[in-house]
Amino acid sequence: MNYLITENQLEKLIQASKERHKNTPSPYIKGGIFDFDGEPVTYGLTIRKDHSVYTNYLHNKKRHILYIMNDFDFVQLDKKEQRNAAESKIRKDIERKQINPTLQ
Repeated sequence: MNYLITENQLEKLIQASKERHKNTPSPYIKGGIFDFDGEPVTYGLTIRKDHSVYTNYLHNKKRHILYIMNDFDFVQLDKKEQRNAAESKIRKDIERKQINPTLQ
């Protein structure tokens, strides 16, 4: 079934959707990219429903998921501290997996 709506109606629907969801926190936090031993590591951060912050990072063409910290502590940090905390955890995880490859 197809519905035909005017451009004005579409704008009203989009505005209503934005109003309805304006107080809903986004579960995604902008990630970044950094260099680890000459290899780029890209990551994104997600706040889960259990109020924990996880990262999905890509290293050596493999995707990994890693717990960072709870969201209460994370949101109290400024942006630079958040980035440093995430990158530090990712670096430690990569080093740990290089020492013990069975953890991958």
